[in-house]
Amino acid sequence: MVTNTANTLIPSFTQNWVPTNFGCDFDWSLTSYATPPSLKKIRQLQSVQIQYANGAFDLGSFRHDAPRRFRIAARGLQPGCKLILGVDPSATPTPTSPATLATRSLEIPLYTTGMNINGLPVWESAIELDLHEYLVLLAGGRFAPGVATILDASLTNERSTAQALFAPTAWNLHHVALQIPGGAVQSFGWLPLRLEP
Repeated sequence: MVTNTANTLIPSFTQNWVPTNFGCDFDWSLTSYATPPSLKKIRQLQSVQIQYANGAFDLGSFRHDAPRRFRIAARGLQPGCKLILGVDPSATPTPTSPATLATRSLEIPLYTTGMNINGLPVWESAIELDLHEYLVLLAGGRFAPGVATILDASLTNERSTAQALFAPTAWNLHHVALQIPGGAVQSFGWLPLRLEP
């Protein structure tokens, strides 16, 4: 997943994000200015990636971030093609799990970028997921272990030490399929989402 051109530098911003009680520079310590719940949830979701995925999906530090687009590199795509992404699996997925394990399906139109990666044409979505939404997907979706405790605000600690509570390396798998206009849907199984810097 990538930022759009206007937001490319946002992930490099690290100031005014991590609170002072974690040894950094962001002071929400005044009782009348408590950390807004939406920002706290984002930092908790980032913490899941930093503590339990160890940067495996390219989020290795706390930082500001921007909405992100889906990007794939593939041959044989045509104008009008779409990415069909099955998300929020109801149980721990494996690369060979059935597509029906996904509880939601996102149909995302793709557009050519004119770029290549390793000789493959790069296609990108025009739609973007906001930071909160794609961090939930990186953690494995709404039914992944521990994610509900962040979403319903019952996890009050910004940096949980309960390793068993989260499992992003097992759950960050989403059913990926592509369809070209007039063609059949081609499944690629369950694959992890990754961030590009």
